[in-house]
Amino acid sequence: MSTPMDIRPFGVAIDVKPGGYRVVTNVQQMAEILANRWPDDKRNDGWEAARAACARALEKWSNAEGAASHFHHGGGKIQHPRE
Repeated sequence: MSTPMDIRPFGVAIDVKPGGYRVVTNVQQMAEILANRWPDDKRNDGWEAARAACARALEKWSNAEGAASHFHHGGGKIQHPRE
């Protein structure tokens, strides 16, 4: 089993009670959220960029912080999943 690609922790409000958040600490967690938990109606160009960045990081084509940046910011296109 591979070692998690750690990132600076940040919160994501998916599958939590209102006002709560899930702390994401590695690329594997980001990829799992994007693949299995992100709402279908929020899967836009920013979501696709974040998903691709996670895949590249997991395949060692880029780094973990780069994937986190795409996940967290989504080029300004990923919105908070509850918006």
